[in-house]
Amino acid sequence: MLKKSLAILMFAPVLAIAGENGGVLEKNYNVGLSYGWDQDTDTLGISGGINLPVYRYVGSSFYLRGSRTEVDGADVKIDNYQLASSIYLRDFDLGKIEAGLSYHQAHMNNLIDGDDSFEAYLYSLSGQYYLNDFTFGASRLFADSKNTSTSHLAFADIAWYWQNNTKLLVSAGGMDAKDSYSLRVSHQPDYFKNSTAFSFGYNWDHDDDSYSISVNYYFDTLVSLKDRDRKYR
Repeated sequence: MLKKSLAILMFAPVLAIAGENGGVLEKNYNVGLSYGWDQDTDTLGISGGINLPVYRYVGSSFYLRGSRTEVDGADVKIDNYQLASSIYLRDFDLGKIEAGLSYHQAHMNNLIDGDDSFEAYLYSLSGQYYLNDFTFGASRLFADSKNTSTSHLAFADIAWYWQNNTKLLVSAGGMDAKDSYSLRVSHQPDYFKNSTAFSFGYNWDHDDDSYSISVNYYFDTLVSLKDRDRKYR
């Protein structure tokens, strides 16, 4: 309960210094489909989100995701669910500061041990700085679960917009002294008139390499990928 209250209190300074020319330019919705794999598992996911202008420089986002992971060579299925929300202070020309809270739940089913479940709350604080065609970001996350000890995560990333509709994102992070690195390429083809984005991702850590592909559809807001990232979500 204390951590939930602290997460809410983090939003107060944002509301106090709200200005004009930022937040979310206009309300928008999106849906997505993703597929990820590594040497042991395959995961299929579906997601949806809404981004809302709150007041002047303040915006808010809500996100839902569900996925199923199957373990290769074993009759094991893991169903994952995520509900997330965030609020942020943003200047369209300068950058963004964001506080978030998300709830994660997983159910594992196999023929030997039956069902098992896991749930966790994730608290996050992040920032971005916009500089021409680059976005520099950093984030700090805390995962709290009854099933395991509290985990501490930190990430840093750089996004380069090679073109307004093409982005290369490089990130590095660590979770309790375990490092990971990722590379992600996203593109909005002209054929879909800025309504659809495709992404390919690669992640490396000490345990395994993993890959992902995704497609996201955006309702009504037919804007470049660069503007979408900096003004609409």
